[in-house]
Amino acid sequence: NFDKNVEDCKSEKAMLNYRGIDWGLDHPTICLWGKIDKENKIVWITREYFKSGLTINENVKNILDMSGQMPIEWTVIDPSANKRDPATNRSIKDEYARWGLFCLDGDRRERGTDIVKMFLKTGKVKIAPQCRNLIRELQVLEWSDKVNDDCTDTLRYLLVKIHDSVLENIFENTQPTK
Repeated sequence: NFDKNVEDCKSEKAMLNYRGIDWGLDHPTICLWGKIDKENKIVWITREYFKSGLTINENVKNILDMSGQMPIEWTVIDPSANKRDPATNRSIKDEYARWGLFCLDGDRRERGTDIVKMFLKTGKVKIAPQCRNLIRELQVLEWSDKVNDDCTDTLRYLLVKIHDSVLENIFENTQPTK
């Protein structure tokens, strides 16, 4: 039941902060903010950014403004952001960096779907109720969908990077289901 995953972060303890981005031209640009409770191995998705029709500079400014003074450990982005514009020889990722938002490459491999499913099934990811677009996509998504999955793609990039680099072995006593 997905409802066990929708909850505001009430913890007062200091947690590390991370961001995930799925950039968009024809699709919206998404940013999700995650906090990690390493002791309890829970990822809290605390806010979302969901905007269409803006330039990279405008999106970066909005994301940085929403981040405020919050220290961010790293930001992961859709790896397609490495594609270079033939005219400028710059990538989307280069443009994000040029405007002040440095990003690591996300992982698009199929294993990411299983990792997200394990986080959801075990209650190891909690999503703030105000993340309405992410919640809506999770409620209606078929994992093979290629449309209306921008928020869930962003969640996948973020959770896979957290799984691989911050909460290693989080599911060592649990087997992912196919």
